[in-house]
Amino acid sequence: MEIVCAYCGQFAEKRTGDVNRAKTRGAPIYCGKVCSGLAKRLDPDAKREAAARRQREYWQRPENAARKKARAAELFQQSKQPGGWYPQHRERMRTDPEYRAKHKACQARCQARPDWKARKQEYDREWRATRHYGNMAEAFLVLMELESEVEKRIEWLDLQSEKGTANKCQTRRRAYHASEETEC
Repeated sequence: MEIVCAYCGQFAEKRTGDVNRAKTRGAPIYCGKVCSGLAKRLDPDAKREAAARRQREYWQRPENAARKKARAAELFQQSKQPGGWYPQHRERMRTDPEYRAKHKACQARCQARPDWKARKQEYDREWRATRHYGNMAEAFLVLMELESEVEKRIEWLDLQSEKGTANKCQTRRRAYHASEETEC
């Protein structure tokens, strides 16, 4: 299909599907990559997008991590104020069942991820230790890690015989026969 380039005005041959797609989107169609690139340079939307990208990249830099965290905390506190997103979210969760279902589905997807499960497991472990042992929580966690390491290294049979639970049936039978012999 023959088109007129939106940048240079020359005629060019393009596939019908490309032309139809551009028409449905309301997008201009160009004769090639060069005209497309030059047109985007002049496009104010492209300049705005580039500025937004630079701003996002600025916050992603490691040296800005502390500033980013402080900004996130500030925005969170603002969201708690009347008119912020949190009171609106809470009200919508209470009144809109569709919104609530969508939120719960998103939450379930997030919680199904292995990295989330591992982080949650570690957090719960530390929280329980702090709750039960207070100042000694860190010592308790170290002790638990040590005990689990020792359990990994001990053979199963040694552990069971130490507890007296290996071959319970056989142990009981021998004890029964030993008691019969002593009675006679």
